[in-house]
Amino acid sequence: GTELTPGNYEFDADGKIIMKNGPQSDGYFYRNGIRLSAYQLVKYEGDYYFINDFHKYATGRTLYLGSQFTDGTDLTPGNYEFDADGKIIMKNGPQSDGYFYRNGIRQNAYQLVQYEGDYYFINDYNKYTISKSVYLNETFVKPFGLLAGYYEFDENGKLVMKNGPYPDGHFYQNGTRLNAYQLVKYEGDYYYIGVGNKYVTNRWQYVGMPDYVFNGTDVRPWHHSFDDQGRMIGYYEGLPNGRDIGEIYNLKTTDGKSIKSGLLIRGCELDNANYYYPTDIIDKGIDRLKNEFHVKFDMDLRSETVGGLDVFDESVTHKYYNMAMYDEIFTADGKEKIKEVFTDLANPDNYPIYMHCSHGIDRTGTVAFLLEAALGVPYQMLVYEYTLSVGSYGNKIVAVYNKLNSSYTGADFKAKTEAYLKDCGITQEQIDTLREIYLEK
Repeated sequence: GTELTPGNYEFDADGKIIMKNGPQSDGYFYRNGIRLSAYQLVKYEGDYYFINDFHKYATGRTLYLGSQFTDGTDLTPGNYEFDADGKIIMKNGPQSDGYFYRNGIRQNAYQLVQYEGDYYFINDYNKYTISKSVYLNETFVKPFGLLAGYYEFDENGKLVMKNGPYPDGHFYQNGTRLNAYQLVKYEGDYYYIGVGNKYVTNRWQYVGMPDYVFNGTDVRPWHHSFDDQGRMIGYYEGLPNGRDIGEIYNLKTTDGKSIKSGLLIRGCELDNANYYYPTDIIDKGIDRLKNEFHVKFDMDLRSETVGGLDVFDESVTHKYYNMAMYDEIFTADGKEKIKEVFTDLANPDNYPIYMHCSHGIDRTGTVAFLLEAALGVPYQMLVYEYTLSVGSYGNKIVAVYNKLNSSYTGADFKAKTEAYLKDCGITQEQIDTLREIYLEK
């Protein structure tokens, strides 16, 4: 009928029971005044104590505690260290002895563990890996949603969670190095991992292979340009076949001048009048043209009969041209169309411009070819920029080159293109203005 249990009690000089609790200086452990017996794990004021031989609690030693002791607690069977006061030393994480602990117990080898947001790998001799790269297969990484691969661990044993392109030339995703022949997206840009598992830089690269899939993007297997940081350039998500002619790798004039970016973006139709692209992707492109490039002029090389819509508001001028393409530009009607287009291109007030037809290949490709030629871009790069849209299908644009080269006089192809534009009614002043608009000083 009392709160006491049978046992040996000590009474003081005044006759009162001494209600001892917890570890005492005599080496025994008490609960409500009674001394506890050997071989039990007890919890007191948030700490664990183990009563060992001779009914005394363990101090300054390491003991193995099996399930008969740990059941019913938040501990697991294993070796536990007790301090000078008898408390279990509740180590967690990596320790200076080279071992990794969880709730006071030392963890065994060959496991990846997470602690305070970082990953550690327990390797040989039950010690965690430091300053070393280790290959971790799917068995180790899958529970954490990581990819199998090589992971680097720093001097503190933490997995170095690299992401994106690194100066070593490799591309990382959540700490692991990615393998060759894949297109990856990082912070809004695309990178291509090529030969030697390194991302490509300062080059154009064919991206794709049989059954290559670009899920969730409008990137298609073809030739793409990459800058000195490895980023795909001249390509914009939401604008199928879209690119800024000022961001094409090595698209420079014969005298080394670069074309300014942000002036002329070329691409496909955005109203899906003829060809149907996913609406959510097209919406991204429209938003980007309005809010990032601040387009002022929608140079629509189609005819009004296509049934297309004006995707911009009244702040953007939308004009149809019913543009000629390829060898049609050498007819009387074709020359009139060229005069109309280039008159608008030579007006600085129209920029930035979004120029397109349906696919952004034929009519757009023809105008871009003539514009870049008039700026002084060499023939090989003219064809290359055209084939970014169509690959090796360049025979029609080559026919345009051959016709200009054979029918007009001049010291080089730039001069011959200039002669052709003048034949269409474009003045020398307009041609000079074009070069002032587009070319870096």
